[in-house]
Amino acid sequence: DLSHCVIYGSSLDSFCTLTALLQLGVKASRLALVSPKVTDMDAEGVFRDPAVELKVDKLCEAMGMKFYKNHELERMEYNDDNTLTGIYIVNQSQPTSEDGEAAQK
Repeated sequence: DLSHCVIYGSSLDSFCTLTALLQLGVKASRLALVSPKVTDMDAEGVFRDPAVELKVDKLCEAMGMKFYKNHELERMEYNDDNTLTGIYIVNQSQPTSEDGEAAQK
């Protein structure tokens, strides 16, 4: 089964959602957090302490969660039954070409 639960955001609510899903029995390996590029206003991070944020990130990754920092939701795809079949994210840190496509590495 390739389905994952993807949470998009960079606030404390995102981490609360991850915690709630874990408490409901969702396996950590099926959870992914996609967060947009950090702005100057967000520079302190969600926990307002870089050391705490680093520890939380390491703990979540050790549990098997996937993190995609500095990514933007590009598009979502649905099948004929209007069921979500895929999402596409793009790394905002990668340079883009003239046509707006992210550079491939």
